[in-house]
Amino acid sequence: MRLDSLARHFEAIGARVKCAPFDRGERRWRYRRMPAFSIDILTDRDGEFFKLDLRDDAPEFEVLQVLPRERHLLLITSTKRRFLCGHDERRWFVAEIHAPVSTVRDAKRALMPPPIREE
Repeated sequence: MRLDSLARHFEAIGARVKCAPFDRGERRWRYRRMPAFSIDILTDRDGEFFKLDLRDDAPEFEVLQVLPRERHLLLITSTKRRFLCGHDERRWFVAEIHAPVSTVRDAKRALMPPPIREE
């Protein structure tokens, strides 16, 4: 997915996203040891935003579902890693989902402890 398309999905939930390549700096060995990408929540003078740092070999991102009213979206990478991005009562968050889910609802359920999920 192109990064401008990704930004539109984040805007739909009321969030900002900034994508940037990892800074290679002077030490190539450190760059090679970095993960292919990272997703963080940072703050600037305009408030909180999602920050995607991408290495040259970063996987592609695709949005599986966007729920603007709930302010949540579910991302999947080309390597099948899933991330729930959204807003809780106070702040933006990102959580990796280890279950093979395809909806925001299922991603939220996957984050619940098993005793709560079973009720």
